[in-house]
Amino acid sequence: SSMTITPKFSGQSKTGYAPPKTKASKLEHMKAMILKYVMDKMKCIIEEHKEYKDRDIFLILEFLVAMAVVEDHSDDVLYWLEDMVSPCLGVLQETESNAIINQIKKFIHTLH
Repeated sequence: SSMTITPKFSGQSKTGYAPPKTKASKLEHMKAMILKYVMDKMKCIIEEHKEYKDRDIFLILEFLVAMAVVEDHSDDVLYWLEDMVSPCLGVLQETESNAIINQIKKFIHTLH
């Protein structure tokens, strides 16, 4: 049996995206990946909000409001923030905490 070897094109990773070339772009890429990881964890917490204290949910919402205020986000970060809206609306329907309700409203208003 013969094997076919497909050459890997230089500059391509397994995902098909070219890796960042400069030290600064590598740093930005790393910061984006860390932020994505943190936001995924926050989304899980918000979706499972009944398992957490109101204070924890409030702190996450406070962070989201602060992130929404910044105007020079990449498209990825804006997408990740938009992805938090639906879970926040779920909390909004179920919480009785005025502080959390106000933070969710502030987050969504600031984002849009």
